[in-house]
Amino acid sequence: MAHSASSGEQALLRAARAALGWSYVETSRRAQVSIGMLLSAEGKRERPAPATSTAALWRAYEQAGVGRLDGGSGGCGIILRIDQV
Repeated sequence: MAHSASSGEQALLRAARAALGWSYVETSRRAQVSIGMLLSAEGKRERPAPATSTAALWRAYEQAGVGRLDGGSGGCGIILRIDQV
């Protein structure tokens, strides 16, 4: 099932990968998604990424110590958990 991530979520996915300093290859390996799905999830392809791929990316980032802040009055963004890095 395709899931069209919002541009905000796409930006958060790119920011999480950048915060970890991971390449496309490293991210693909750790999240067990193809590089094509990674590019789709980050908004670099017209084809939407499946929700399962987006979820796999977030799991990999969270296991590495990068979480996301979703909405609310504080806005959205990513958080680096120093105790896990």
